[in-house]
Amino acid sequence: MKKFVGFFLYLFSRLIGRDINNEYKTKGKIFLNFSGCSKFLLTMGTDVETVKAEIIDTLVLLDDETLRIEEFRFLRAPKFTITIPPTHISFHDFSELIQFLTDEVNTVGLVEGDGLAFTVYEDPETSNLIGQTDQGEKFFISLVDNFDKKQFLRMNDELELLEEYSVSRIKSDLSAQQATIPKGDEQ
Repeated sequence: MKKFVGFFLYLFSRLIGRDINNEYKTKGKIFLNFSGCSKFLLTMGTDVETVKAEIIDTLVLLDDETLRIEEFRFLRAPKFTITIPPTHISFHDFSELIQFLTDEVNTVGLVEGDGLAFTVYEDPETSNLIGQTDQGEKFFISLVDNFDKKQFLRMNDELELLEEYSVSRIKSDLSAQQATIPKGDEQ
């Protein structure tokens, strides 16, 4: 039900051209070359089949024929499932995947490229995504932006973030977890 309400609010916001749930102010922007970045989805838990099922459901909602489940790679690790989306995934679709996946399974995105790394996850207080760069800069992503033309992080140093989702913590967890992935467990 939460997924349906979130999708309805998203569509309504797009229709009126304003994010009705956005309480944050943009205090600066970091523009991205998202297509040149490495992207990972880290889903807490190890059930690859649940993650796959949720991604399939989300792809149906996104109605994006350029993304197919066969293009996603999945790795099992003791602490989480690592999903590697196709390199051509758009900033918008990547952001939407994080939001929709989190409705069912806790998910954090990790993006690295062009001298910038950041983690991003669903804000429990709004319909935005929030996160932090590897330099400690706090940001949010409004899911009603036109991501095809504007791919950027909205800076706001007043955001309350979870330390467990910082870039250094996630990268440390990822390094430790990858070392424990048995050969042949990639799907």
